[in-house]
Amino acid sequence: MDKVLSKILQKFQDGDAAILVTVIQSAGSTPRGAGAQMAVFPDGASIGTIGGGAVEYESQKLAKQYLVEKKSAIKDFFLNEDEAASLGMICGGDITALFQYLAPSERLSRFLRQVLQLAESGNEMWLVTEIGSGCDWSMATVDGECRILDRYGNFPVQEPGLGLLGPQCAMEIIDSRIVFVQPLKASGHVYIFGGGHISQKLVPFLHAVFFPCTVVDDNAEFANHERFPLAQKIVITAFEHAFDKIQVESSDYIVIVTRGHEFDHRVLSKALDTDAGYIGMIGSRQKNDAIFQKLILEDGFTVAGLRRVNAPIGLPIGGETPEEIALSIAAQLVQVRANS
Repeated sequence: MDKVLSKILQKFQDGDAAILVTVIQSAGSTPRGAGAQMAVFPDGASIGTIGGGAVEYESQKLAKQYLVEKKSAIKDFFLNEDEAASLGMICGGDITALFQYLAPSERLSRFLRQVLQLAESGNEMWLVTEIGSGCDWSMATVDGECRILDRYGNFPVQEPGLGLLGPQCAMEIIDSRIVFVQPLKASGHVYIFGGGHISQKLVPFLHAVFFPCTVVDDNAEFANHERFPLAQKIVITAFEHAFDKIQVESSDYIVIVTRGHEFDHRVLSKALDTDAGYIGMIGSRQKNDAIFQKLILEDGFTVAGLRRVNAPIGLPIGGETPEEIALSIAAQLVQVRANS
């Protein structure tokens, strides 16, 4: 969401409108689920993706048409096997996409900037989009108690029910209105411990497949925004104190690629006390076994508890260069996310 909205704000400064395409509902086998977004601009440029292929191509054509007409719309793609084949997909699935016409204005720019600020804050916030029968729409930001923080649009957004506020996008039809809720707190955050060569190659891979990243290192020469311009956050602290500065949740990933065995051990001992859905550590099996033995004999961890750890980290693709190792790690995280 952040890249798409940031690009829209940039285009607003040039006086360009945009069509924001959002998947608000999907069922069956579809390229991407609810919440996938793409923005299309008058010069034909676009950013983001709703899954690629012919469905995205058709959506881009519609978006260009709606830009000329200055209108918003909802489009359903009902894809049985024959229809899926005609759109270049292998199997069927249904997609409902919202096309929002966004005209540049100071009021809308201010609202979108607030959305980005809330997303970066890491707090539990949601973006609510309400669509009327004529495709009039309005948006609001809300907190965990359903209190509206700010709103924009053609008619007032009503406070959504608490049942719609969760870690995933949700949609509900109320009377003749569609209410679509997107969490602003990014789920599936990747915490990368160690700012070395592998991490430098890994962050761009993860950014490209929509994993927000935090890089942690105890040395500012390795952890800085010049080395990691695509990282959402940089944390500089002793590895054993890092977990006091971050909040790891069950949907998050921990990647341990520090510069030495002792640092790996310190991070892993703390990581095992979190609810992280994925923990991975770089190194040979011999080195990792030595760390596991230390965790069992000195730190009181159990063999069963250590089964959570993916070590050696990454899919076994046989690569040895930093680029190949980073690719194997990114591929494993995508695999874990797809199967969760």
